[in-house]
Amino acid sequence: MARLKAYPKTYQQAVNALGNKDSIKLGNNTYLERDCADCISVRIHQTDIVNFFADGRITLRTGGWYKKTTKNRLNEFITGRVFQKDHTWFYVGHNSTGALDWNHPQPFVEGMNVGSVQPDFEIQNEGTIYLLHPNTQAAQEWVEENLPADVQRFGGAVVVEHRYICDIIDGIRS
Repeated sequence: MARLKAYPKTYQQAVNALGNKDSIKLGNNTYLERDCADCISVRIHQTDIVNFFADGRITLRTGGWYKKTTKNRLNEFITGRVFQKDHTWFYVGHNSTGALDWNHPQPFVEGMNVGSVQPDFEIQNEGTIYLLHPNTQAAQEWVEENLPADVQRFGGAVVVEHRYICDIIDGIRS
């Protein structure tokens, strides 16, 4: 499988990958495109195979192309997995522990929604620093309104010293 330029798995990651552009080429025949104010799509050839929505929904499509390349591309942009068994496609999501729930696969249906409304922020503990990942547009706006303009960033995340993370979490909650 060819190496792509980005692998967004959420709307906010797709926004960060696009930057101020409406479309970028990710790899061979694969593009990330802003469709409207609240939807960004991954397109392979002429088919939007993944739609990321600002509210956290993620919609999957094949455009009728039930091929290995389509399945591989879908899996590069989702946290669950699309797989094939006895010539039938299935989707497996996550269980309550966050692991893939292989005991409860769902039949793959064209246009199925696999995402749900996600938390505004994810916090990643890296020891002496934390990475604050704004996952939604509302979270991004909170960062811009409440944190210094010269905040240090790592990718799409905000770098926070461990001594400040509790105050920032309290601010987010209020």
